[in-house]
Amino acid sequence: MKPGEAINAVFKAKADALMPEQMSEPLAKVYSAYEAFKTALKQMDFEDMILHAIRLFRSDVEFAKR
Repeated sequence: MKPGEAINAVFKAKADALMPEQMSEPLAKVYSAYEAFKTALKQMDFEDMILHAIRLFRSDVEFAKR
């Protein structure tokens, strides 16, 4: 798999709200490395913002009702 294809697959997985452990190898390693890199830099990408919103709605029923 080419680097660009791996990156696109990671972004697609994030858009589908998948976590690295839900991916097959070697994409799980690429996804995990990308997440660790962003964390070290204290950065987020657009997909992170969407995932955080999805997780908030799923985890807080009262918030989701508003």
